[in-house]
Amino acid sequence: MRTPARRPAWAARTRAAACAVLAAALVLAPAAAGGAVTSAPRYAAHPPVPGLRVVLDDVEPTVPRIGEEVVLRGRVVNGTGTQQRVGHVSVEASWSLLTTRGGLAEWFTAEVGSGTEWLLGVDAVGPVVAAGSEVPFTVRVPGSTLGGLTEDRAVLGLEIHAHDQEDGLPGLVTAAASTLRTVLAVDRGEEVATPLGASWLVPLTLPPDPDLTADDDELWRAAWERATGEGSPARTWLEAFTSPGATWVVDPALLTPVRPDALTAVGPEEGGPTEGDEPDDGPTEGQPTEGQPTEGQPTEGQPTEGEPAEGTTGDEEPGGGSTDGSRQTSAPDGAAVTGAGAAPTVAPPPEDADGDGSTSTASPTTPGPGSPPEDPASPTAEPTPPLPVPVSAEQAVRDGVGELTDRLLGLDEAQLWWLPPTDPDLAALLSRTEDDGTLRELLGTTPGDPGPATGSGAPDEPGGDGATDLAEGVAELLDRGRTDVAWPLLTGASAGDLERLRSVWATTGSPLSAVVLPRESVTGSSLPPVSSAVVPLATPSGLDVVATDSRASALLAASAEEGAAHGTGAAVQHLLADTLTAYQQDPDLPRSLVIAPPRGTVLTPAVLEELDDGVRDAPWLSPAPVAAGGGTGAGATPPSTLTGAGPDGGQLGESAAYLDPGVSPLDDAALRSLATLRGHLDGLREVLVGTTAVDSWDRALTQAWSTRWRGEPDAWGESWRPVRAASSQARAALHVNPGTVNFLADQGLMRVTIVNTLPVAVQDVRVRLVSSSSILQIVDQPDPLTIGGDSRATVTFSARAVTRGETTVTAQLTAPNGTSLGDNAPVEVRVQPTGVWIYWVLGGVAGVVLALGLARSLRSTPRAVLAGTHRPGGTTSATSTSTGPA
Repeated sequence: MRTPARRPAWAARTRAAACAVLAAALVLAPAAAGGAVTSAPRYAAHPPVPGLRVVLDDVEPTVPRIGEEVVLRGRVVNGTGTQQRVGHVSVEASWSLLTTRGGLAEWFTAEVGSGTEWLLGVDAVGPVVAAGSEVPFTVRVPGSTLGGLTEDRAVLGLEIHAHDQEDGLPGLVTAAASTLRTVLAVDRGEEVATPLGASWLVPLTLPPDPDLTADDDELWRAAWERATGEGSPARTWLEAFTSPGATWVVDPALLTPVRPDALTAVGPEEGGPTEGDEPDDGPTEGQPTEGQPTEGQPTEGQPTEGEPAEGTTGDEEPGGGSTDGSRQTSAPDGAAVTGAGAAPTVAPPPEDADGDGSTSTASPTTPGPGSPPEDPASPTAEPTPPLPVPVSAEQAVRDGVGELTDRLLGLDEAQLWWLPPTDPDLAALLSRTEDDGTLRELLGTTPGDPGPATGSGAPDEPGGDGATDLAEGVAELLDRGRTDVAWPLLTGASAGDLERLRSVWATTGSPLSAVVLPRESVTGSSLPPVSSAVVPLATPSGLDVVATDSRASALLAASAEEGAAHGTGAAVQHLLADTLTAYQQDPDLPRSLVIAPPRGTVLTPAVLEELDDGVRDAPWLSPAPVAAGGGTGAGATPPSTLTGAGPDGGQLGESAAYLDPGVSPLDDAALRSLATLRGHLDGLREVLVGTTAVDSWDRALTQAWSTRWRGEPDAWGESWRPVRAASSQARAALHVNPGTVNFLADQGLMRVTIVNTLPVAVQDVRVRLVSSSSILQIVDQPDPLTIGGDSRATVTFSARAVTRGETTVTAQLTAPNGTSLGDNAPVEVRVQPTGVWIYWVLGGVAGVVLALGLARSLRSTPRAVLAGTHRPGGTTSATSTSTGPA
């Protein structure tokens, strides 16, 4: 709906009248805060309009100078569903200055409209703010308005009112539709003799994102871009907050991306299958086996007798592609083009000469009948720009990590501290178990190599050697900075906790010299004035505590939400006012303040940039990196004892919730599960030959002990699920070939076939045969086994039959550390021992054979004997020779 022309003119006159009255009030403003003044028109606050709010975006300068002009810029935002009437915005201050941190906290909780009668400025806006829109305002506070302050620096309590108007009543209306209560930290700009030392401990860690170890390229790439790319929290902190007082506490895992690699051989296996290996009966990739149809012939897969069907023998490509990783495309003439690097040939699109969608087949160089000759001066078609070369996931991740590494390399070495790799949850491990083995193992972990971790050493993009440069840059960076300071999330630390921590810290290669703890751990309360931020401990001796200020740390963590709700200027002024009131507690003593936002704190660039400007311009602050350890606190501050106290929500107010670290998912059951899985990885590392995949699984699993998973149990469970799946699949790929065996002896040899479906060889696999009943005894166990990739081997063992019957022999496959492999498939055995009866049977058979032989020999007479017998009549059949006289 358009506003009638008369309405803006009337509204302009109304706003002009309002500004005139308010300007007159400013002229009559006090020359000094405590002087006699004529009160400005008073605005009786009424319940604010829900959804209508005042936002302070900017204060210029960030630290206003007393006696100089101050400009406040902001907006009136209408978040209601209807239009709202707003005539002007006024800025009022409290007569009473805020001089303590407690008084500052009470100001933000007090009733709106109480004690603000000092009018600083006004701006006409509106007169109507449409639903869902906003109008800006700019209030200029003259230098003379603040020039009467007698203090060198002060915190003013402010209220910024958005006032509405009523039809027919020009001028001011004593009602505020919305009010923002904030503060303003002002200073005369003079040098301070003993400024408050200000340091910021900023943790740069990974977010609780399970996709950081995802096996999907796009998910993994997107997760690492959110963690290290442009606009990530780490990059935002480093780019927007450049104060020399910042100390960056970095998790090396932020610079060494990991992901579970696929189980593949690093290089060709030497020697092929070892002795005793047999090629797998399953089809070899790319080669049809004997008796199987060749490519193009249909087949019905049937399992071999005694061997279970295991589905497909390799990964099937979508759409029926080949399984050897090659692609088959069609050339323009229909010929097949095969190869891993083959790309489809794309024919140029036909030209549409008529512009009607039809395709012209005439040669473009041959003019048609009646066609005009070509104009040689006609402009030629511009060449098509080349398409951008796609960047792989590995290269994109390396680019983000490389940019982050370069920024960290540009820091002063005193500003760089290192957390143990992956930032293990030291507090949870100290409280959950008395066994420090896991702590020592985690603290002894070295940062992963960023080259192989990003895709198993995948080659760089053409024309670059990003992986090598990144590895060198990270290695150079890790050699700088400090590694002797621990930052556990111990809210009630005890001397025993720190003694244990110092004992296990030696595995990092550096002795523990300091521990970051909340200030209450040495003061016992959140109320005492700020003193020294580095406190030596009496017990355990030789250890310093970096005592972080809970109030300032909570305000910094809350500034993101405060900035979103009330504006960047309001959030930064709140932070600066807190440091000023901390300084005013005892301005003559040298003291220091350490502000440590919790891990995972995300702030906007606008807040950080304006805070950075304010810290540099605040004379009461002296920004410097934290100096702790090596007896830094000794002498300057007497030794203290641990109180066991933590931040007190009753003393800090609502902002204390930002210091809550959350519940760790590392309970007793979780620690047992992770320990079991790590044992499985150790076992696989012992038996798998020629692969680095298990190392990548182990690096990915190490992330599960990180502090970043506090308060994120679901994300924590997702983070190590790929490692658990990879371990289970690798262990199940080595199994026993089930079958049935007939054992027909008292004692003899049996054979069992072990199948390895992994693409890599296995070695030193322990095979233990166990009979399910006593009818069959295993006499000896086979020796450790070695099997080539995609192969099988037969193991032989000796068994003794006790009695006949059926039993089951289970082959238990284990790694040297006892990790179970395979599924312990049973082998059915039918036992039929020979016994004494077999000898009677054999003897009987031998006797029968002998008797039959004798009977046959007696029953049949040889013909030679019959030929020599006498015939009847006294003659013989033999011829006699006479020897008488002739």
